[in-house]
Amino acid sequence: MNSGRNEEQNRRIQALEQQVRLLEEALKQSSRIRDQWHEANRQLTASRQALKNSETLHRQVTNSSFDAILIVDDDDGTICTANPAAVRIFGYPAQAWEGMNIAILIPQGLELKRSHLYQNASPREDLGTIFQQVETEALHNDGHAFPIELTLSVLDTSPPRLMATVRDISERKRFVDELENRVQERTSSLKKLSEAVEQAPEAILITDCFGTIEYVNKTFTKFTGYEANEVIGRNPRILKSGQQDVQFYARMWETITSGQHWQSRVVERRKNGTFYPALLSISPIMDNEKNITHFVGYHQDMTDLQILEEQFHQAQKMEAVGAMVGGIAHEFNNMLAGITGNLYLAKFQDDLSQETTDFMNNIESLSFNAAEMIQQLLAFSRKGSVARRTIPLAVFCKETLKLQAISLPESITLRSAIAHDEMAVKGDPILLQQALINLINNARDAVSGVDDPEIFVEITPYTAEKSFFERHSELSVRHFARISITDNGCGVTPEQLEHIFEPFYTTKEVGKGTGLGLSMVYGAVRSHGGAIEVAPVEPHGACFHLYLPLMEEGDHDVLPVKADKIMRGCGETIMLVDDDESVLSTVQSILETLGYIVITACDGQEAVDFFEQHDDEVHLVLLDLMMPRLGGVDAAQLIKQRRPNIRILFATGYDLNKTLNMDIEESGALVLNKPFKITTLSQFIRRSLA
Repeated sequence: MNSGRNEEQNRRIQALEQQVRLLEEALKQSSRIRDQWHEANRQLTASRQALKNSETLHRQVTNSSFDAILIVDDDDGTICTANPAAVRIFGYPAQAWEGMNIAILIPQGLELKRSHLYQNASPREDLGTIFQQVETEALHNDGHAFPIELTLSVLDTSPPRLMATVRDISERKRFVDELENRVQERTSSLKKLSEAVEQAPEAILITDCFGTIEYVNKTFTKFTGYEANEVIGRNPRILKSGQQDVQFYARMWETITSGQHWQSRVVERRKNGTFYPALLSISPIMDNEKNITHFVGYHQDMTDLQILEEQFHQAQKMEAVGAMVGGIAHEFNNMLAGITGNLYLAKFQDDLSQETTDFMNNIESLSFNAAEMIQQLLAFSRKGSVARRTIPLAVFCKETLKLQAISLPESITLRSAIAHDEMAVKGDPILLQQALINLINNARDAVSGVDDPEIFVEITPYTAEKSFFERHSELSVRHFARISITDNGCGVTPEQLEHIFEPFYTTKEVGKGTGLGLSMVYGAVRSHGGAIEVAPVEPHGACFHLYLPLMEEGDHDVLPVKADKIMRGCGETIMLVDDDESVLSTVQSILETLGYIVITACDGQEAVDFFEQHDDEVHLVLLDLMMPRLGGVDAAQLIKQRRPNIRILFATGYDLNKTLNMDIEESGALVLNKPFKITTLSQFIRRSLA
């Protein structure tokens, strides 16, 4: 029985133990649930805090955004939310946003529907990645439009909404426009600079710092004959002519590599081997650190300038000759006037043999030849006066050739071709006739000793072209008469061409030429406003071209009729004024033989003093131009102040100081050049007294 009880107790004990274990397990499970609840509660609290923080952060980000952020209802476009930037960008106050439609702000924008965005979205894209960005215009509260960058994003909300991000890009647009304008201006400037370099009259060459050519402009090709592709990558030494030594280039390289500008005249060699003078300037190009990166060279063709310089030096030389001739002309002609005057008086002596008379005539002829030589020198140096008349060239040249043909040897053929046009020039017939004769005589000497010698004279009208004015820049007349004298003689060499018109230069044997013939022709043509050119003729010979300005129609006058006889006086009183005592006494005797009463004075002041006391006694005053104390022109003006109608006649060996002026000449006063023939003197006096 006890054992039965024990078993029962054991079962109860085991059942209680099982209950205890179950209770213990339940307590453990309850503790875990409590711990899980606490953990869940803690996580919920943390999540709520994180959400709150996220909302705060989102609100702060939204409120501090530089761009306007608008939350828009997808159905009707009503703005649900707008951040402060939207107030600033669009200019609407905060209270005005409630119920506002986005079309008011962006009237010409896109259709703000999610369906529009879905059409452009990939099927695999999440809602958060669907967006669209465009540039369009928005309207400000004050009515002005401004450019914006609009970004639309899909929000996964209920009801469906869009987020519109609006960025004002006015400043960016302005900056881009300014940048584009600057780029365009810079591009335009670079284009102009490039065109200026390409079209520059100087040859421009750019090398690297070692002297290798990287660029040449079109003028470089024009000057040198080298195309760009022939010189790129080569050294400028291809232009060396050999006329500059090694030290010259060493100094140049030393100068430019030290960062300094260098300039000098050089002679450069073209591709075809010919040389030309150039002004070469080289400048270094440096970077910001003052390191030389390139060199730029400017080559200016100096051919035309060199020709002008040679012409200038020639003009200076001729000016010096003219000054020398002018300096001696006055005294020399005064002496010749004394010689010819004394010869005239000597012829009145009794018991003169014919032989003595012939000697006197020869002396007189030689004296006037010497005076003519002085006139030729003055004409050459353009110091002499030119008595201009209308010259019909056809008649003038035919008569000159007819006279000249007589003096030519019969072996020489003289041919001519004279245009039938009525060409006329204004000039001195004696001077031009002498020029033509000199050229024919020069051709005569050139053809001596050749088979079938021939001289051809041609006169044609000529209209100047651009090349003519480039050779004769001092001329402006376009229409000329061209007289061409061509021979088949010995010709002229390039060396002779450089000096052919210089006075006293001659290629003839001693005693066969003075060297003044061609220089006189040169001076005569230039004094008539024309030009002269000479060129070799193939295979032998030379051609001289004289260009004389043609007269216009209606500007012709008539050549005066010459009278070669002495006109005597009728007892009139002449005041003779000259500082040369021999000339004074000689001319006084001549005037007295012509039937005049003569009063003399040795200078202008003495003449004025005498005239103030005896003005009613004098019919004509014959004044030398250049005198001490008071010259002829000043004396004449003082005399005319006392008696305006007094007759004045000037005599001069040469008006060195150019004292004559138009007022004196237009007043009726005549000018007589020394030495003068007695017939000329007598006619001038009668003309003045008339």
